Amino acid sequence: MNATNSYVPGAIALSGANSINITAPNGINTSAATLTTPTATLTSANGSVQGNLTGTGNLTLTAGGAINLVSTAALTNLDIHAKGDQLGGASSITGTGQSFQLHTVGGNTADLVFIRQRHQLL
Repeated sequence: MNATNSYVPGAIALSGANSINITAPNGINTSAATLTTPTATLTSANGSVQGNLTGTGNLTLTAGGAINLVSTAALTNLDIHAKGDQLGGASSITGTGQSFQLHTVGGNTADLVFIRQRHQLL
């Protein structure tokens, strides 16, 4: 889905069996919507990205502002590209049993990749 400005849906349900891609240059806010998918790609080059995700374990996001996302699933892959000076002190991402706080000290960009690895005990 591509928006020409900001993407702020009302109380609607969006679902993708495999993935959902949303691009909006001036911000994404899905807080009022239900977004259900195992894989989400959210891109906003000049704005913040915030909202609630249902069942999302793989998340790729690009943000030009603060980030505040919550997923009902544990995040197994988290890939973040952000303007470091725009993250703000309140940027966070939360998955079931997980919490990531994002901070930068100076700099213009922050590229972070988190991969959750599972180890089996023998």
